[in-house]
Amino acid sequence: METTISVYEPDDLDYMTRPEALDAVLTDLRAHQVDAGPDGFFTALRHIDLLGHLALRFTADAHHLLAEEIPTTNPAQDALRSSQAAATIGRALAHYTQALPALTKVTDPASRASIDAQLAAIPHHSALRRHLDAAQRTLDEARIELTGAVPPLPTRKASANAKPPATPRTIRRRGL
Repeated sequence: METTISVYEPDDLDYMTRPEALDAVLTDLRAHQVDAGPDGFFTALRHIDLLGHLALRFTADAHHLLAEEIPTTNPAQDALRSSQAAATIGRALAHYTQALPALTKVTDPASRASIDAQLAAIPHHSALRRHLDAAQRTLDEARIELTGAVPPLPTRKASANAKPPATPRTIRRRGL
């Protein structure tokens, strides 16, 4: 069985405005959630890659706004918003980093070997959810800092069918 998954690469974000890039990452992260399955680590590392690139982009944009190399009506205010959003995205990166040890534990086949191992893995599942949920809330804060607008909360049905704002690359994976 073959599935098609739309994904963004960090370079795709360079051709978008800052709000579009942040919305694209938010959409991508919601559409491709980290789970305790075999692809969980790949997905988490891809999210970390996107977030790191986005934080660097926003930091560089703040510098270029202050140097008035990017045309805007209020360079100081836009630079402040961009740098605040970059710092907040850095906090989301920290949450992802804190989720990695828990993800390691819950993806270990030994954690599913017996009922005792499954019970012992419950705190790791809880920590994984806690850190990933905190990262999502932090990214919503970054959007508010960048644009002043609250991001729309996707419904379960809408998030499954959500279309990212730009054309992402497509990868194909063989099913299990």
